[in-house]
Amino acid sequence: MIYAKNILKKNLNLLIFASLILLAFLLCMLSPMSPFGYTGLTNTDSSVYKYIGWMMAEGHVPYRDFFEHKGFLLYFFNYIGVALSYNYGVWFVELVLLFIAITFIYLLARKFNNRIYSLFVTILTVTPLCLYFSGGNLSEEYALPFEIVALFIFFDYFMKPEKYERSHSSKILSYLNFNVIVCGCCFSCVFFIRANMCSLWVIFCIMVLIQCIHKKQFQPLGKFIVSFIIGMLIISLPIFIYLAAHGALNNFFSDYLYFSKLYISHETRASSLNKVRAFFTFLNNTSVLLTFVIIFASIIHKVRNKQNAFFDCGYVAYMILNLIFICISGQTFMHYGMTLIPMYIYPYSIMCRYISSDKQRELKINILVITYLAITLLLPDWISLCQNATVKVLSGASPYTDSAIEYIKANTSPEDRISVFGNKSIIYNLSQRKSASRYSYQAPIGTIVNPDIMDEYFEELQETLPPIIVWQTDRISSGPDADRMHAFLEQNEYVLIIDDTLALYERTNLK
Repeated sequence: MIYAKNILKKNLNLLIFASLILLAFLLCMLSPMSPFGYTGLTNTDSSVYKYIGWMMAEGHVPYRDFFEHKGFLLYFFNYIGVALSYNYGVWFVELVLLFIAITFIYLLARKFNNRIYSLFVTILTVTPLCLYFSGGNLSEEYALPFEIVALFIFFDYFMKPEKYERSHSSKILSYLNFNVIVCGCCFSCVFFIRANMCSLWVIFCIMVLIQCIHKKQFQPLGKFIVSFIIGMLIISLPIFIYLAAHGALNNFFSDYLYFSKLYISHETRASSLNKVRAFFTFLNNTSVLLTFVIIFASIIHKVRNKQNAFFDCGYVAYMILNLIFICISGQTFMHYGMTLIPMYIYPYSIMCRYISSDKQRELKINILVITYLAITLLLPDWISLCQNATVKVLSGASPYTDSAIEYIKANTSPEDRISVFGNKSIIYNLSQRKSASRYSYQAPIGTIVNPDIMDEYFEELQETLPPIIVWQTDRISSGPDADRMHAFLEQNEYVLIIDDTLALYERTNLK
């Protein structure tokens, strides 16, 4: 028995490492691009991102050659994936980045707990991904490792401020700190994925500013600012240079920054009522409410014991701003919830530190609390995930197809360009045919947010006259845009070939 305990103790780090890999692997099994049960049936946004990654691999430049309103790094990760393997490469990129995120969740929990409790915190924290993952390959997922690494650094900053205040013998190095440089890099990475996921840096940088001014530590503050800016430039400068060199910088500003502003301020999609509804939708969640209760309890405890509650108060501000930023578009897509994952780590960590303390609780009560948390917050989601993953593998899932996709592959060459009217970029990906227009999709960017896009789209269609147009009738079924497409098809002699889940039109006069 003693020998077995010694073996377990010696190999505990290895077992935990394997557990973290297993967590990342199981979550990535939710992806339709997993090699284990591949279907390729990516959701709407994921299909767009993979299409743009494929276009980059083919030598095209984002923003210049095709429209999209997310950040450059989102497409770059898809480019890396497609370059590795057209079908499975993006999945491997997801697996690596998710493993990094999970590892730093564990490392952050270790600042407060032993290894076993830290692993428990990690599992508690990532469990909501079973619901929020939504097929993967989404902006929120790619931002996770950078958010969590930055959160780890901010914790280190406030827990061990002397590391960031001490001077260096070299004048140059005395104004630099490697951890803060990494933090600045992480900020730029998230900004170039999606800008409204930067609430963490907004709050904690303000907290650093307040603390340094309060303590009159102006040299450490300058060191933090210089290091952070250098980190930002390490990521942003190469991106700006690449875009400028390829004549895409203006398109980047108009598509990513200006259009995103239109998107989140649209009077219908992002009305004040929708934003409030979205806020309470994400707030009304067991994990979110539990973490708020834990943090407020921690603040009350520290105030009563005359301890410094500055960090905890700032953490509450981060949690609230995070919720506000998630709801800024007025939409309640489940994958937005992935942005909540980093804010669970600290509350769960201090909760486990409390229940594991011999001075606070008896062993039996600890066991009861952990069992309750496991049954209510962990087991149902993980059992469901394992069940779905097992069924996917054992059922021998085959790649998704559709009569329209099969017709396109059989009746066009790889050089032909087609157009999908709606928002179903998966057709481009599975048929491996490029879009005839800069706008590979139009809904909702043109049909709702900016009608000028529809003018450009139809002008490009008139110039290229693609051999095939696929109409996603359930996305654009009526209204002026549908009428305009009917007129275009009739004027340019397109005939209906397939009228199934998708309507496929082929041009008869191809001379």
